[in-house]
Amino acid sequence: MRKKLIVGIDGGLVNKLLAYLSAKVICNYLDRDLYIYWTPHLNGLCEDLLILFDDELVNKITYEQYKEHLNSEEYVYSKEDFTQIDESAFFNADHVVIKIYYLLVKPKFISDQIFLNQMKLLWKNLQIKKSILDKVPNIPADTITVHIRRHHGNINISMKKYEDILEKELNADPRAKFFITTDNIEDKTHIIKK
Repeated sequence: MRKKLIVGIDGGLVNKLLAYLSAKVICNYLDRDLYIYWTPHLNGLCEDLLILFDDELVNKITYEQYKEHLNSEEYVYSKEDFTQIDESAFFNADHVVIKIYYLLVKPKFISDQIFLNQMKLLWKNLQIKKSILDKVPNIPADTITVHIRRHHGNINISMKKYEDILEKELNADPRAKFFITTDNIEDKTHIIKK
């Protein structure tokens, strides 16, 4: 039986994506199978990245399975502790568990260059499911894409910043085309009227 790395991953889409890719780098480096508990987030949005991407090498586990590993395994680490340990601990344990984390985990025992190269390679080879791609509109190459996200944690971004960006592009080319995404209907309405 192959050894396992069991991780709990939290956050929104981008944070989960970084955590997911870094967990895969660690598994590839240590030749382990990856098991992920995806925490529920944002009313189900971004809950499970495997909904979006094809990856048969990752196993999804339930909260109950994850909790069982947390309580029964000898090697259970927080994200902070995990980044400080030396490599030798991993060759003795059948299962290693990393508690809930988001963003990437850069272990001390993998060099910065190897880690970065592996992250880039995984990103390049990440395949979005065809069923998802079929739902994405065909956006012409000369279209400017803008994602409006005005609140992030304690940070508030004014609508004026987005208006300035759009205005700058329109001053450079009055025929500029935009593809704008937002999850806020009021922001969408405001931009369309503007």
